[in-house]
Amino acid sequence: VRACRPADAGRRTLAVVSKLDLMDAGTDATDVLLGRVVPVKLGIVGVVNRSQLDINKNKSVSDSLRDEDVFLQRKYPALANRSGTKNLAKTLNRLLMHHIRDCLPELKARVNMLVAQYQSLLSGYGEMVDDPSATLLSIVTKFASEYCHTIEGTSKHIETSELCGGARICYIFHETFGRTLESLHPLGGLTTMDVLTAIRNATGPRPALFVPEVSFELLVKRQIKRLEEPGLRCVELVHEEMQRIVQHCSNYSTQELLRFPKLHDAIVEVVTSLLRKRLPFTNEMVHNLVAIELAYINTKHPDFVDASLISAM
Repeated sequence: VRACRPADAGRRTLAVVSKLDLMDAGTDATDVLLGRVVPVKLGIVGVVNRSQLDINKNKSVSDSLRDEDVFLQRKYPALANRSGTKNLAKTLNRLLMHHIRDCLPELKARVNMLVAQYQSLLSGYGEMVDDPSATLLSIVTKFASEYCHTIEGTSKHIETSELCGGARICYIFHETFGRTLESLHPLGGLTTMDVLTAIRNATGPRPALFVPEVSFELLVKRQIKRLEEPGLRCVELVHEEMQRIVQHCSNYSTQELLRFPKLHDAIVEVVTSLLRKRLPFTNEMVHNLVAIELAYINTKHPDFVDASLISAM
């Protein structure tokens, strides 16, 4: 009983003293049953159990209860009405009923709250899926349509705080990339000494009267090569924005897609992986475009008309 006190303030502990009939002659358990030795708030009940001899002789439970009553009336007449197995059963039943009565309102409120919570969660999942294949196709199609609408600017969820989707890509091409190209001066990084050195190297030991085409192409290709880095940076920015579009579509996903979080994660992963796989090919295309321009310098371009007239004169 003392060991129970740290965990129980007395509202749950009921003490039971068994085998009262085995006490030595001249002694009794009156002080213990009255709580004078160890006080117990819910009381102490004394009982007389069947001995091993009674069990071996197949003594019935009813006979044991009757003999117990006789013993208690003879040995503890003042405590007979609150001792015995029958009184122990009644006391335990009464304590259980009181405990249920005290805890039932809280349990009922908690159960009702959980029922409402999970009912709302269940309602959010929607109706049962009759055709998984059709549902999967519908969800993927809606996600793809939302992705395309975000790029085209026809999405239902248009951002007002910042540029996104096709508008952001347009800004990258015309503002970020365009301004970068405009900031590249045709003669940037090219000094007069570089030009003279290229001409001298192309003419060898002979002094040059006109600019050799070899040195001209060498210097022009050097300047064209400077366009490659801004192009690659433009590809990187567009790739980042297309990945942001995936997250944008995820934030405004349809109710059907929200029902299947694993499918949602799988779609996002597939689209992100596809964009990542196409990035090297796009960079390679930029390299090829620059290489095409480097492979042939078109001096017949209208921008070279004045130079052609000077050569003809």
